[in-house]
Amino acid sequence: MALTAAATLSVWDVHRQVVVVKEESLHSILAGSDMTVSQILLTQHGIPVMNLSDGKAYCFNPSLSTWNLVSDKQDSLAQCADFRSSLPPQDAMLCSGPLAIVQGRASTSGRQAARLFSVPHVVQQETTLAYLENQVAAALTLQSSHEYRHWLLLYARYLVNEGEVPGGSSIPLGPA
Repeated sequence: MALTAAATLSVWDVHRQVVVVKEESLHSILAGSDMTVSQILLTQHGIPVMNLSDGKAYCFNPSLSTWNLVSDKQDSLAQCADFRSSLPPQDAMLCSGPLAIVQGRASTSGRQAARLFSVPHVVQQETTLAYLENQVAAALTLQSSHEYRHWLLLYARYLVNEGEVPGGSSIPLGPA
């Protein structure tokens, strides 16, 4: 992998002798002149993931030639989501992978926000569901099967705990 001073990224698969990403511009995600790359990594599937100084993280999808937002530390959903009651005791955020790396340590800000602002339960519930759905989608985008399973199980547990699984509803299982 090479990141140039001209803000382009290239990734090669040396085992298969192919170019995965060829001189892809970062200008679309480096919106501000003060924006810098604070961390860059490759997933086990060769997907480049980049953390920026504004707290956002993107991965590049070579098939679509697009940068996809996978994490935003300023996201209000992340700030207000409260799903900790759906965590099994032995699983207290033991999930690891590219999504966990770019997001850093999870916090209890959702519970704090709910107490601080007296958020109605339905708002807290909708926010948490949207956050969990985003986590499932981000893990799928990163092709992180371990994290996908982790977040999908949390999503399912949350739906069950909140009584939100109507008879005709289905839980997304990902690609077949």
